[in-house]
Amino acid sequence: MKNYGIKPTYQHRDDAWVFDDTPFTDEFQPEVYDYASTVAASMGARCVVDLGCGSGFKLMKHFAHLYTVGIDLAPTIRFCREKYPERTWVVAGDSVAIGRPCLLVCSDVIEHLSNPDELLDTIERLTPDEIIISTPDRVELAMGTEDGPPRNIHHYREWTHDEFVDYIGSRFKVVESFRGKTIRVRAHLK
Repeated sequence: MKNYGIKPTYQHRDDAWVFDDTPFTDEFQPEVYDYASTVAASMGARCVVDLGCGSGFKLMKHFAHLYTVGIDLAPTIRFCREKYPERTWVVAGDSVAIGRPCLLVCSDVIEHLSNPDELLDTIERLTPDEIIISTPDRVELAMGTEDGPPRNIHHYREWTHDEFVDYIGSRFKVVESFRGKTIRVRAHLK
């Protein structure tokens, strides 16, 4: 099995449960969207893509004044289209032309994927000007599972800060990163 930048002794989960984010609003990763909002303002962004947008609440809370595209699984996108019909919502994997994003946000999605390389491939294809990507920090969440698998049944794996920065840095130029309960990485295409 590929390690995705995680130490070789780590045990990845073989099968994770799908997480339905539609009942939630601001409960998870508010600091990621606060940070992304600051980055968007500083760069004068006109468009934001949220890859793994969940309920769409945080996208609308922080970026309703901009052109937005939310991307997620089909049931989630159906929910978002009903809740925010005036916005652009795309089912993950559909080949829909959405234009080049100024800012791409991918908040706490990568740990839910069996093959996170596919997510990074998607980000590269979208060619955003700026990327904000985050994941929970295994050091903060380990609770005796430093060597895996994660206690969260929805996670295939969890990274430490340094592992995640190295993994993202293998594909993108990391501009800055933040340690904490949620690891935040700001990156550009190489």
